[in-house]
Amino acid sequence: MKNLKLKFIGPVVLISLFIGLVACEAETMAEMEPPKDAPPKGAMKDGPPPKKGPPPEKGPPPKKGDVPAPGRSPALNQALGNLTSEGELTVCTDAPYEPFEYEDEDGNWTGFDMDIMRDISARMGLELAVKVVPFDGIWLLPASGECDIVASAMTITEERAKSTLFTNPYFDADQSLLVRTSDADKFGTLSSLSDGSIAVQTGTTGEMYAQENAPSGATLVSFDEPAAMFLALQSGEVDAILQDLPVNGDRQRNNPSFAMTEVFPTGEQYGFAVSPKNKPLADVVNDMMEEMMMDGVYEMIFNAYFGPVGEVEPIKVGMILVGPRNDKGWSQAHFEGGEYVVEKMGGNIEEDYIVVDFVNPADSPDLTVPDVVSDMIDQGAKIIFATSDDMGDGIMEAAAMFPDTPMIFASGDTAWEEGKRYKPELTNLANIMGKMEYGQMVAGCAAAIKSKDGKIGFLGPLINAETRRLANATYVGALACAGDKSIDFKVTWIGFWFHIPGFTLDPTQVTNDFFDEGRDVVISHIDTTEALVVAGQRAAGGETVWAVPYDYEGACEQAPDICLGVNYYNWGPSYLQAAMHASFGTFENNFYWPGPNWSDWNDHDSSMIGWIPGAGLTAAENDELNEYINELTQSKAIFEGPLNYQDGTPFLADGEVATDLQIWYAPQLLEGMIGDSSAE
Repeated sequence: MKNLKLKFIGPVVLISLFIGLVACEAETMAEMEPPKDAPPKGAMKDGPPPKKGPPPEKGPPPKKGDVPAPGRSPALNQALGNLTSEGELTVCTDAPYEPFEYEDEDGNWTGFDMDIMRDISARMGLELAVKVVPFDGIWLLPASGECDIVASAMTITEERAKSTLFTNPYFDADQSLLVRTSDADKFGTLSSLSDGSIAVQTGTTGEMYAQENAPSGATLVSFDEPAAMFLALQSGEVDAILQDLPVNGDRQRNNPSFAMTEVFPTGEQYGFAVSPKNKPLADVVNDMMEEMMMDGVYEMIFNAYFGPVGEVEPIKVGMILVGPRNDKGWSQAHFEGGEYVVEKMGGNIEEDYIVVDFVNPADSPDLTVPDVVSDMIDQGAKIIFATSDDMGDGIMEAAAMFPDTPMIFASGDTAWEEGKRYKPELTNLANIMGKMEYGQMVAGCAAAIKSKDGKIGFLGPLINAETRRLANATYVGALACAGDKSIDFKVTWIGFWFHIPGFTLDPTQVTNDFFDEGRDVVISHIDTTEALVVAGQRAAGGETVWAVPYDYEGACEQAPDICLGVNYYNWGPSYLQAAMHASFGTFENNFYWPGPNWSDWNDHDSSMIGWIPGAGLTAAENDELNEYINELTQSKAIFEGPLNYQDGTPFLADGEVATDLQIWYAPQLLEGMIGDSSAE
């Protein structure tokens, strides 16, 4: 709560309640109610409401010194005669602080506090004027003539009451625990976070509560702004947020990625504040709050911001795969991501999961993406995932054909405002892609550490901006861990994401060619595991060779002893977020490109990408690799200059770090790499 905070800025960013938390939701919402204690005269009181209707019209406000207007109470006349600005109720607030005070898209002041102030202003016959000020000492401003009243989600305290006049309480505000929905079972209570990290806001009562009540072993991480806390929770940097119940409740209500799991009653209440010399205004506000309670307006405003959250219902999920669902690679990772969604939402795999695989021109030349989408919708699919860059044109066509069905174009850029294929008109088409550049850097590092002479082969699929940037990241990782070795990094592209006889190069033959050339490590970037299989066969014949597969967490199982590790996609959490938005009716065409959970790459409920170390690395080599991962965790820089492209064109100057645009749209391989930068 805004208790000790000097400046409390709280914009709420993106994306709730999970199906297993209905009981908690009911308890949580019961806590967020108007004060129930018998209030003093003029406070909000329960009672049978009269006929609802607009508040009675008031006459124009008097000027100072006017004779009291007939029909107005003495307190109202006195209050109107003491206004800071004639004809206006001037409100001081520290904004934004959702859901209490913030501006909407059109620049209008909204939020729980602001809606109450607007209604009170209208009942007084005044216009609402809002003055944004820092929170520190905000309760002193009415006495200094800066404004008439403070409405800023402010806790009533004895200390503040010495220098300001509070109205009767209008909101009970306790503390609460917010976690990722996928972690709701794991972190159901504060005590369950004994080994976890808890975000708090500096200088607030939430921070004070956490300091006094968090379990020993828990790490408290302080943030200056609520927005940073939500981002940290979403990315996995922290495990929970402890802060005001209404703020966490607002985030849960509007973002299905988050869930409140525990409420901590503190007995704190919010009040409005006026000058100690302006008791008439306090009386008027109390009277009008009572009117709002009686005529149902307060309840209407309250429910608009803190009403109950709808239960998440299972929905049918459509998954379009470019290859087979059991390829031990890209397609299987997506397939299992869809299974995660259905299971987490309480659905049935047999009934709620529609999968079509082998959707590619070679295997299914007569099958189009729009046809697949149409058939899935006919079967009841409420969200559809297209999982290959090659499906781009088809899923854009399908999104235009079926604008009411949410769709995901994995690896696409159609929802990115800066993207080359940006399609803002496709409001039902979002993008999700893991920032696998980090995983490729780790793979390259592992290869460089293991390789005897630094001779590495890179088994690539087709050539496009995605595959170039990921190959480049692999090379950068290899250079970072080369030590005294010279890195000889060769890229061979087979022509598609996996082997199609007669259409692509044979990845088995390409891998053998790499080893025949004296390269002792092959990094695979295709959807299937031929590189690892070949390496295992040759190792069984006595050769010292190694491989790094790609895409799928279980890929090393093909040849575990010679696998250096695997960087893999974990689509489940991001796909779950999209599906829950579809279920809630809050789906938006966002572009989402998350990296790993830096505190735990292999957390299946939060990390978009992961790295599983393989048995092919010794303990000492793993330690060396972990040192690089720790460095990467600190810098998070993917490409940093000086770097040139393959043809010598400058890419990044010394010390310059690549932007997301520069990373995403890689036009060439990097200088020093062997292989084609284009298919021409």
